[in-house]
Amino acid sequence: MHQPISLVHTGTQDGYHRFPLDPPIVKHWRCDLTALSHSYNLYFVACNDELYIYSPSFPSQDLGDPVILTVPSLGRQTPPGIDITDPHSVTRICVEYLGNTEVLLVTCDDGDVVGFKVREIDRAIIYQRDSPGRDNTDVAHEFRCFEHFNVDCSAWGLAVHRNARLIAISANTHLVKVKAYGLSLPDDGENDFPFPRNRNRSITLRAQTNIPAVSFDNTGGDPTGRWLCSSSIDGLTHLWDLSRPNQPARVIAVGHCASVSNAPDLRVLLGFTIEGPSIPESCKCSNRNSLPHAAWAAMFIDPRSCRHADSLSDACGVEVDTQGSVSSRGSYFWDITDETNRFAARRKSPIPTVPAVETTDGDQSASSEGSGQMSTDNESDDSVLHTFPTAAVEAPEQTIAETQQEQPIEGEEEPGTDLFAIPYSSPENQASLPPPLPSPGPAASDEESQSDSEDDTSTSGDYTADMRLSWSKKPYCAFITSNHHKEHSAELSTHQPRPMIIVTKEEIYLFQRVLDATTTPSLPVLTMRSPLYRHLPGAYTSPLSVYHRQCFNAQIPELGVFIIGSPAGRVGIFRLTRTRYLSEHSKEIFGFRLDHLLPLSKDKEAKYIVDDQWERQLVGLAVGPVQGMLDAGDGEEERDVGMRRWRLMLYYHDHTVHSYELGKYGGAGETRVDELMV
Repeated sequence: MHQPISLVHTGTQDGYHRFPLDPPIVKHWRCDLTALSHSYNLYFVACNDELYIYSPSFPSQDLGDPVILTVPSLGRQTPPGIDITDPHSVTRICVEYLGNTEVLLVTCDDGDVVGFKVREIDRAIIYQRDSPGRDNTDVAHEFRCFEHFNVDCSAWGLAVHRNARLIAISANTHLVKVKAYGLSLPDDGENDFPFPRNRNRSITLRAQTNIPAVSFDNTGGDPTGRWLCSSSIDGLTHLWDLSRPNQPARVIAVGHCASVSNAPDLRVLLGFTIEGPSIPESCKCSNRNSLPHAAWAAMFIDPRSCRHADSLSDACGVEVDTQGSVSSRGSYFWDITDETNRFAARRKSPIPTVPAVETTDGDQSASSEGSGQMSTDNESDDSVLHTFPTAAVEAPEQTIAETQQEQPIEGEEEPGTDLFAIPYSSPENQASLPPPLPSPGPAASDEESQSDSEDDTSTSGDYTADMRLSWSKKPYCAFITSNHHKEHSAELSTHQPRPMIIVTKEEIYLFQRVLDATTTPSLPVLTMRSPLYRHLPGAYTSPLSVYHRQCFNAQIPELGVFIIGSPAGRVGIFRLTRTRYLSEHSKEIFGFRLDHLLPLSKDKEAKYIVDDQWERQLVGLAVGPVQGMLDAGDGEEERDVGMRRWRLMLYYHDHTVHSYELGKYGGAGETRVDELMV
C-alpha cells in the first residue's frame, strides 16, 4: 500500500502584514524568483532588480527583516525584453553547488547573468548583525560577484552541473551558452568534451525558439556533465551531447493536440530520422494562442530515488489499462491521470475581473500585469467549496508574436547547422517568453478562419465547451534522433536506465530510457494531464487564471519526490516510483503519482482541501533542508542524509508566504515539526 510523503503546514505569513506600506515590486511573467540555500539558513527573493535575503525562523519559517542586495548591471544595450520599464529586472534565480562551493545565480531581462558565492553572503550578513550601528544598506556593498557577463538578450534558463563545474544559460537569442570552468585535475579526455578541460571554455548550442529552462543530470549518472536538456516554447525538448555541440543528439516532441493525425511522418532531414506520428502542422486547440504545447522543464531522474511499488496501480495511483493504451506509432501512452475526487478546492475570494487595456490598433485585450492586483483579504465571506478540480482550461489569451532576430554571442564561433523546427504551430504564433501585455495575434486567412470556426467553438468565453475540447485532445510523441547518436548509443550503457520527466504547460510525461536510441519508442510514456487543475465530468467548474502554466519545478532526490507549480497558485508534490511490469517480457517500469496538492487549507482537519486565492500569483517555490539538517558546508562532507526533513516555501506576488515541511513516511520513532510547535 502506497504511503504518501509526510507533509506538515508550518506557517503562513500574509503579505499585507509583512509590508503594510509600500511593498517592493514583484514582477509577473517570470520564472522562479525564489531559492533556498542548502548550506546556510538563507532564503532569497527577487523583487524587480533587487534580492531580498532572509534568515527564516524555525519551525514556522517566518521571515523577518531582509538584507537587500541590488543586482549589479553591466549597462549593455541589448534588444528589448519583456520589461521596457525595468530592463534589469530579474527573470530567474537559482542556488546550486559549483564544485564544492554553493553559488547563487541570477538572470535578468537585459541579458545580464550574475553569480555570487553563498558563503560570502552569509559571512557579510553575520558581520552586519554583530556590528552595532550598521544597517542593511551597509552590508549590501560588501557582496561581490564572482561572475558577471551578458548573453545579448533576455536571459531565462539556468542550470549548474556540480561535479563537472558547468553553468548553462538560455536566452531569447535562441541560444544556450555553456560556461565550462577549468578543472585542476582533468580526466585526460575521458569527459568526452570537444576540448581539454585545463582552462575555462565555452560552448554554444542553437535551438529555433525561446528556451525557458535548461537542466543537467546531477543525480550521479553523468559525472562529466556530458548531457544537457533544453526546453523550448515550440514544445520541443532537446537532448544535447556536449561532446558534439553542433546539433542535438535527440529531440523529443510530445504533447496533446486537437489536430493529431495518425499518418506517419517519413521525413529524413539533416542527418536526423523522425520516429513517430505526423506532428500537427497547424494547432487547432481552443487555447492555441497561449502556447498550450510549450515545454517548461525537463528533469533527469535518479532511479535510486524511485520507491519500489508492489503493483502498477500502486506505482501510478490509478488502475492502468495497458491493453487499451493509446498508441502513437510505436510509443504507448499510459494515461495515469487520477479520475477520482480525492481533493476538494475552496475559493477564498471572488474571481478577479481582468481589466482591459487599449492596444495600439484600438482593440481591447486582457492586461497580464493588471490581473491579480486585487484585495489581499484572506477572510472573504464568499468562499465556495467544490469538488476538485476547478477547471482544466484557461481564459482566452493572446500573445505577442516573436520579433527578436537571432544574434550570436559576441566572441563565439557560429554554431553548427540548425535543426529543422517541427511546425505544429505556425512560426507567426511563436511568442516571446514570457509574453508581455497580451495583444491580438496574427490575422488568419478566410479559409483558416472558417476551419477554426468549425473545430473551435469556445474562444468566445464558453468555458464548458473549452474544457470539453481540451480534454478531447489526442497525444503525439516523436523522437528525432541524430544518426551519430544511433550509431553510438550502444556505448552509453551506463546512461540508458535514466528516466526523464518532461513538463509542458498542461501535462507531465515520464520517459523510461530517454538516452537509449533503440528502445525508447517501444517503452510506455506515462502521462498525467492537468494534474494541478483537473476537470471531471459533472464537477463544479470555473475559469482558470490566464497565468496558468507549469513553469515552476524542483526535485528532492533524498525523498524521491518532484514538485510542479503554476503561477495560477497551485503546487503539486509527486512521488517517484518503480515496479516490475508483468507482461510477455518482464520489465521494470518507472512511474509517479500525485501525493499532495497545495496550498493546503489552514484547517488542519481538512487535509485534502485546497485554498485557492484567485487574486494571487505564485512567483516561486523553493526547497531546502530544515535548520539543523543543512549540508555541512563548502568543501566538507555532507551530514547523514538518511532522515533529513525538508522545507518547501511558496512565495506569492503580494508577498504572502506558505511554508511546509516534507519528510519520509512518518514512522513511530520519528518526531515531526508540528509536534514541536506550540
